Amino acid sequence: MTFSPTNLLKLLSAVLITGASASAQVTWVVDDDGGPGVDFTDIQMAVDAASSGDLIDVRDGDYGGFVVDTPLRIMGSGSGFNRTEISGVVRFESLPANTWSALTDMRMDRMHVDECAGTVLLDDLATRQPSNGLLVTDSADVRARGLSIRSGLYSAGPLATVRDSRLQVADSVFRAPRSREEVDGVTALLGVGASLVHATDCEFMGGRGGDQSSTLFPFPPGDGGPAMVIDAGCQLRLVRSNLLGGEPGLDPMVVGDGYAGDGLVVCGGVHRVFESTVLGGDQGGSGFNGPGDDFNLQCGAIIDFTTVTPSMDLVGVPSAGALVSLDSYSAVSDSLRILFGRFPVRVFVPGVVLPRLVDVGRIGSLGAVPASGVASLGLTIPSWPRGTVVFLQVSKTSGAGVTDFTNSVALIVR
Repeated sequence: MTFSPTNLLKLLSAVLITGASASAQVTWVVDDDGGPGVDFTDIQMAVDAASSGDLIDVRDGDYGGFVVDTPLRIMGSGSGFNRTEISGVVRFESLPANTWSALTDMRMDRMHVDECAGTVLLDDLATRQPSNGLLVTDSADVRARGLSIRSGLYSAGPLATVRDSRLQVADSVFRAPRSREEVDGVTALLGVGASLVHATDCEFMGGRGGDQSSTLFPFPPGDGGPAMVIDAGCQLRLVRSNLLGGEPGLDPMVVGDGYAGDGLVVCGGVHRVFESTVLGGDQGGSGFNGPGDDFNLQCGAIIDFTTVTPSMDLVGVPSAGALVSLDSYSAVSDSLRILFGRFPVRVFVPGVVLPRLVDVGRIGSLGAVPASGVASLGLTIPSWPRGTVVFLQVSKTSGAGVTDFTNSVALIVR
């Protein structure tokens, strides 16, 4: 059966009903102003009181940082610069396997995910600190969308770090700030250890190097930072994304500017880069040193530009009554199937880079990819309860019989 919006919604609803176990789950309301119907004025107090699977509904306000070690859905309010404000770090830690947690619609100093065997969803979030605004360590499955990781402050380290973890990120911006005088610019994202970084429709910009501060005691101005560094053991899958190295710091005498940052620095391994733009930073200033390298390949690294890498995008905010679009990209005439269910999984398929990431509650055909290269399906979200989550993923089969998976999309009802 080829899906239409109507029958897809019917099947999604059937999946929600058959997988429903929400009757035992509780919604806790947090509002720093207090008042009728409010359970807590502090998020950490609500987290400590909640049980696995509960929803913590955080109203508009200003709150302190908190630590989550129980699988929960924590949903702020607003979007863009009007998100719920957190002064401090939000940390997910030690979440067990075969569970999932979600955090949406907040702005904080930093967000950390540490030693989580379960799935962590990060959606429509922003950070304001210049170093490790996003830090993912020893975590099996982090799925992010709509992140704004950037700062106007001076930076002393990578804007985001992924260490021995799997990070899937879409529709996000990682823009490193400038460095202090005579300090090299930093990278927007650093991948190290046994990690997989899968970025779709993202922007990564390296930090600007610091200018020379004095003509009396001159030190060299700082070099621009690379947009992304992928170290040995880490694997990159870059789809429809833009990387730009940072500009160098300047010499006030305009005779010895720093070096511009590279677009992508990779050590070892085979990595996919598909329909993406990767550029070294502009030299600026005197221009003596030239622009940065687009690709700085080290340790025998290989970039695969030719493999068609399918992807999936959710356009719009899935609140009740809202119209959203599920857009699936692949080569023209590829055959697409959509998978959706109530729970995330990681089922590895031989010969495929990405695993199947959705439990198969239902499977249906999206047909062949049209000449535009994108198969779009518009949906009007029914009156599902706030905090409802459906997991989706698309598989494609080419004319040569090669199968591959897109990134997974989590439809989180606001």
